[in-house]
Amino acid sequence: MHMASGSGNIPDDLLENIRNRLNTKTDVSRFRAVCKLWRSSIPSFEKNLLQLPSEVNIADPDSGYDICGYSFTLVESVVYHLAPPNDDDPQKRGWLINVKQVGLDQKGEQHTHHMLHPLSRLFRGQPKSFPKVFNFMESRVFEVAIMYSLVEYGGEMRGDFKVAASLNLDFPAFMAIDLFGTLYYGELGADVVDCTNFLLKLDDEYRDFQDVIFFKGRFCAVCRDGRAVAVDSCLNTEMIASPLPNIACLDHEKKKKLVESLGELLLVDMYLKGNPSDYTFEIFYAQAHEKQWVKLEAQALDDRILVLGDDGCFSLSCMTHTICNGTDGMKDFPGVEGRCIYFHEPHHSKSYEFHRLRSILSDIAVYSLDSGRVSRLADFPSSNIIFCPPPTWTWPNMPELSCRRYLRFHVELEIPDFGHCSYTH
Repeated sequence: MHMASGSGNIPDDLLENIRNRLNTKTDVSRFRAVCKLWRSSIPSFEKNLLQLPSEVNIADPDSGYDICGYSFTLVESVVYHLAPPNDDDPQKRGWLINVKQVGLDQKGEQHTHHMLHPLSRLFRGQPKSFPKVFNFMESRVFEVAIMYSLVEYGGEMRGDFKVAASLNLDFPAFMAIDLFGTLYYGELGADVVDCTNFLLKLDDEYRDFQDVIFFKGRFCAVCRDGRAVAVDSCLNTEMIASPLPNIACLDHEKKKKLVESLGELLLVDMYLKGNPSDYTFEIFYAQAHEKQWVKLEAQALDDRILVLGDDGCFSLSCMTHTICNGTDGMKDFPGVEGRCIYFHEPHHSKSYEFHRLRSILSDIAVYSLDSGRVSRLADFPSSNIIFCPPPTWTWPNMPELSCRRYLRFHVELEIPDFGHCSYTH
């Protein structure tokens, strides 16, 4: 058995096996951080993908001119699950952070990140008692989701676009949906990306798109009536789901979100008008052979949590993992209820500044599929709030964290090759 050179005595076949299973930047960074020999045995993850941010022009389909008179920037944010160490108290839960890379620091040495609200584009405040340095090496860190957004000149998120992207070199592209439901497509890789209206090569007329994601190597987009299409790397289009049978789905107050969960494509049909008691949610899964949406019962979601954000959606598990001796291991989020939907409540105030400075919890609500009730996340016990560090987590020379105390400031994070994470305010 031949040993790979410079790989810490890892056999060639095992090293190749490991490489094939490192699917995220986080996985690669963790592997490379073990030692110098391991670092030299595998290239940096960035070399396998196109790099963002990227400048984007979105052209009007009729005139061909930029629809907004200036360019956007396509940026990426990553949701991480910070979990306690394996040998820690099994009752301790992890928590989620959402960070966006914005460039290099003043010395040009370290990447600078902004910490974002987990669901909303507007809020930029963080808990007052957050430490100035996070040491990610003290936690188990897992990449949960990657989301994309368009940023205007000056750094403000463009809230009326839904964006999905593929940075794979065999299909470098992105799709976007504007406020009017028009679907746009652009190929990544050039210094400036020109994005134009994407005309579907199908007989039926598709309009009023609501959401788009990149799923299993294809872009998938859904219309207001529930009709869904897929676009592959050759720009071939296919209908993957017919309209929902319920005529009420044409209600313009209803919104649709696409979510990938355990390898399945889910559709969340939601109505968020009036009082929280009036909110409704229905979940469907795509039945490939019949090309239709099939309603998913609450029990089928099991321990999963669906998180619906402005820039993307993802799913989480509350389950207890089994360790090698067959006994129960660590639970991802002990004490947190499954079969729930976390979502960003609609704003009832017209004041933009008022909402962008509100608490990280005040606009997040939770819908229980079991009870059909909506609760505000701010009313949950602090030990069950997955978007804040647990009360049991403390840092050197820092008081216990209270996730109900917030300061209005802009957070900047510096994350070297997945070691420390710091911010200034």
